[in-house]
Amino acid sequence: MALIDWAQTCITLLFYFFPAGVANAVPLVASKIPYLREWTYPMDAYGTFRGKRLLGDHKTVRGLVSGVIASTTVVYLFRWWYAHDAPLREVITLDYLSYHPLVLGPLLAIGALGGDAIKSFFKRQFGIDSGKPWIPFDQIDYIVGTIIFTIWYTPFTPPEYLILFFIGIVAHVLANVLGWLIGVKEVPY
Repeated sequence: MALIDWAQTCITLLFYFFPAGVANAVPLVASKIPYLREWTYPMDAYGTFRGKRLLGDHKTVRGLVSGVIASTTVVYLFRWWYAHDAPLREVITLDYLSYHPLVLGPLLAIGALGGDAIKSFFKRQFGIDSGKPWIPFDQIDYIVGTIIFTIWYTPFTPPEYLILFFIGIVAHVLANVLGWLIGVKEVPY
């Protein structure tokens, strides 16, 4: 594959995957907003399995709803940008106009947040405290969830999914460090 093709593939995958990354980050931001801060009902409805919480207090309905809204909004904005920018359409190989934002946005968000929630379930079951690192699962949970939720809807090849996986890991590490530097996250991981 030529260098220009690699670059075009990476840009396309970044463009496609960005709303999932936003969905994964927005719950933390939403938890800092005064009115939304109080909306803390957990997604697991306080349910337990083997005497342990399913997900814990940090996986909230607020996070899920804010993630879906943010992802869908980003997909709408990207779709509009793609429709109105001919040079962008020359770079992005995925026909963004073929995907409805009310389908793709929630799929990306639910995939990302669902992957994170499933990882949280296993963290609880293995006795790993909330907020404690669980490498490499903390870095790949939302990527795997996003791929699983969207694989039937988007036409990527297995090598493109591997590239997406790598891009997602790098983006996750960079986003965590940035969040820590600006004070949104307590730890840089």
